[in-house]
Amino acid sequence: MQIEVNNTYHNGKNGDKYRARKVIGFDGRNGVDYIDVGSGKIGNCSIETMKRFAKGKV
Repeated sequence: MQIEVNNTYHNGKNGDKYRARKVIGFDGRNGVDYIDVGSGKIGNCSIETMKRFAKGKV
């Protein structure tokens, strides 16, 4: 899956294990800046990690 700015991706799980992250940008070092939709926290991970996390778009 291609990761794009301003899209929200979910982890494909249900209930308490459901997570969604909105991509807010790329950090210039092969990383992704995101906002965790549930907590509102800003985070950063590699593009590969985000691809493994993302099971679909919200």
